[in-house]
Amino acid sequence: MDNLDAIAEEKAKLAGELGEAITGEDEKKIEMALVAFASHIEKCVLAEHEGLISARDTSILAGRGVQQLTAEETSYYSKAIKAMKSGNPKMELQNLDVALPETVLNRVFEDLTVAHPLLDAISFTNTTALTEWLYNAHETQLAKWGKLCADIIKEITSGFKTLNMTLYKLSAFVPVCNAMLDLGPACLDRYVRVILAEAIALALEEAIICGTGNEQPIGMNRDV
Repeated sequence: MDNLDAIAEEKAKLAGELGEAITGEDEKKIEMALVAFASHIEKCVLAEHEGLISARDTSILAGRGVQQLTAEETSYYSKAIKAMKSGNPKMELQNLDVALPETVLNRVFEDLTVAHPLLDAISFTNTTALTEWLYNAHETQLAKWGKLCADIIKEITSGFKTLNMTLYKLSAFVPVCNAMLDLGPACLDRYVRVILAEAIALALEEAIICGTGNEQPIGMNRDV
């Protein structure tokens, strides 16, 4: 495997090309850039796996980026691997009765906020499929002190407002080669999280700063 500096340089180059493709909004270029980036990550994970075969200690694996999976995560990846190894992967994946566990997506957001300072400055809240958010319309109000038997003289006046949460989807596909399937759920999870973290981070940063408001957020540089 190449030295670490060369690997980091190639990853940065491919991530930059992916970012440019996302900015240009050309679906074909985005697809090509994502495949190239995924191929690089795939090569890195395969090389790392060769060095981890003898490492069975959980703490050692975790320190090298291989997370201990929950039962739900292991079940999901095991079913996905079985489906992709079948004679008709497309049909089997369509019939897969489980979705990517929410815990995986939570770790993806943890990873991308660590690596991207702009996203770390934003407070993300997982709202799943909520369409409205009910919130207090007033600032915090204090209770009133008085004698024990006195009348209650402080009325807390408040109100609630509803925030309409228009839903848009940020999605990405993850190309997976057959060799990756043989590594098992833990390594597949690492590969999926790296691809999703980079793809989502680049798209979020672009939308947060330059978003058009057309099926995406309104960017910070827009005059509203």
